[in-house]
Amino acid sequence: MAMIVGSIVLGAFTESQQVDDAVEELQRAGFNNVKFAVPGETPSSFNANSGITGGIRQVFSPDEGNLEGNIVSDLVKMGVSKDEAENYSSQFQLGRGIVAVEAPDRQEQALAILRQNGAFDPATRSTADDPTVHQAEME
Repeated sequence: MAMIVGSIVLGAFTESQQVDDAVEELQRAGFNNVKFAVPGETPSSFNANSGITGGIRQVFSPDEGNLEGNIVSDLVKMGVSKDEAENYSSQFQLGRGIVAVEAPDRQEQALAILRQNGAFDPATRSTADDPTVHQAEME
């Protein structure tokens, strides 16, 4: 699942390829204001050249050095509550990709694209549905 907040549609992803696919499909569908974050080698780093998304689409303010804080700031500026923005930033810190798209009058279409590519809403996803939790428990 992903979520809709006003004209913003958000989703978290367990795989960076899912982010690539979702961002590419959103762009093909004519969505222009797409922001994304894909963790790099460690949960606190950012890899702007990950997959097809590198250098092509807008990222969450990567220039200021603190991407997690910038995700919160950018989402709040887009109209997302601080609590929800922090929830998505926490998902990024856990190694998950984040996509946010401004979709006035097309929220359902954007939501469908995110869901088809594996997006989930961290606030409604239980750990029982999270494959990364089960993998960590097995190790």
